[in-house]
Amino acid sequence: MPVESIPAVAKSVEEGESYQGVVPIENSIEGGVTFTLDLLIHDSTLSICGEVIVPIN
Repeated sequence: MPVESIPAVAKSVEEGESYQGVVPIENSIEGGVTFTLDLLIHDSTLSICGEVIVPIN
């Protein structure tokens, strides 16, 4: 189910609307996605369960 933002992904999973969510953790241009990292460390009961690498051309 598509949602509009990283916090919306977290909320959807935490509230049981979605079983899992996919959010960016790092990108090749700017490095770590601080917003996602802060969310996972400070504001969430979610955990990382896998990895998807998306090639950028």
